[in-house]
Amino acid sequence: MFLFGGSNLETENKKFFSLDLNQFKWEIVKVRGDGVPDSRDEHTACFYENEASMIIFGGFIKGVRTNEMDKFLFQENRWVKLTLPQTAIRPRPRSGHSAVIHQSSMYVFGGRGDDNIKLNDLWRFDISTNVWQEIKQEGTVPIPRCGHSCDIFEG
Repeated sequence: MFLFGGSNLETENKKFFSLDLNQFKWEIVKVRGDGVPDSRDEHTACFYENEASMIIFGGFIKGVRTNEMDKFLFQENRWVKLTLPQTAIRPRPRSGHSAVIHQSSMYVFGGRGDDNIKLNDLWRFDISTNVWQEIKQEGTVPIPRCGHSCDIFEG
């Protein structure tokens, strides 16, 4: 199990932890390269099995909501900042949203925007092309929300 970010409201937490689930022993992950991304809280972290990576999105960085993304490459033991062109479409900055990875895309739902208003928009991030797309939802769309969670069950 891996743990990144979070807040105790006193200090920034830039440490990246792993927990051995057999021995219940925590360790700080020593990373190569530029190091760990900016500390954040109320973000999401999703494991992408196809490339053995973890993608973190959104949350608060130094008290400001963000839509920044970083990826940890487990095989290379390093963080990579995912940068998009300024003109690229992307979700607005948010915190308290949910995210899952299905096939080769990460889906982000809801959260709270910069105006502190709860959201119920749905976005798809294509991991192979680094392109965002807002998904037009149909049917009975969930009410705007934040602080929720979601998961995928493929039965």
